[in-house]
Amino acid sequence: LDLLSIFFVGKFGKRPMHFFGSLGVLSFLLGTVMALYMIGVKLYHIAASIPYKREITDQPLFYIALVAIIVGSQLFLTGFVAELVTRNAPERNQYLIEKEIL
Repeated sequence: LDLLSIFFVGKFGKRPMHFFGSLGVLSFLLGTVMALYMIGVKLYHIAASIPYKREITDQPLFYIALVAIIVGSQLFLTGFVAELVTRNAPERNQYLIEKEIL
């Protein structure tokens, strides 16, 4: 756990949008692909005049896709807000200077 936290703080500490944004986009796209798949199957059944067994909202995959889209949006926005907070941090432009050259 300690090595994992050091990795994330060291690598993504100054760029939280890279971490949260990539997870958010991945989750959002996964949810969108699932929703489009269900819509495509429904349209195929309608076009082929095949009786459809149940509505889209009666399927568990619909709710999983919905949650993935919502979580993806929230993760992306969390990364965006965290990026704004880190850019306005007062310690951002403090540097350790070994010696001053005149």
